[in-house]
Amino acid sequence: MIANCLLSLFPDVRPCEILYLTSRSIIVTQQLEIYPTLRPCILESDLDAFFWRGDPNCTPEDKICIMTYDKAIHAITSCAKFGTLPFEAIKIIVIDEGHALLVDTFIDAIKALIVLLRYEVAHGEKLIIGMTATPQILFETQEMHGFPINCLCGEMQPRYT
Repeated sequence: MIANCLLSLFPDVRPCEILYLTSRSIIVTQQLEIYPTLRPCILESDLDAFFWRGDPNCTPEDKICIMTYDKAIHAITSCAKFGTLPFEAIKIIVIDEGHALLVDTFIDAIKALIVLLRYEVAHGEKLIIGMTATPQILFETQEMHGFPINCLCGEMQPRYT
């Protein structure tokens, strides 16, 4: 998993300053079982979502937070009510199943996540890393989503960990 490599690539970033987003709760469950460097991010109320912007007081022993897109959207919309941006203490956002941002239209308010990511790419200081096994969807819809796509691998890397 990329999270295992990020900490060595970015030694100044603490694990708790990385947010790992994925489209499905089953993926969260699978990742938590496999990788001890992750912890679930639980946002049970609008207040939780508003106040969770990452933990500026975290320690290097803390873990990378993993959540589903819908929880991230909850944080985004809760912060929007108060005119603030979510994830202030986060330095790196990893988006697993990046193509799902465009094809999972059943996720309520998925566009809120797309807009936030567009904003962060254009104006923010966060590093956004998107991963997908189906990059063609991203290339075919680039005009719609507006993200710059920089392929790090010439071809798909199956079972990359």
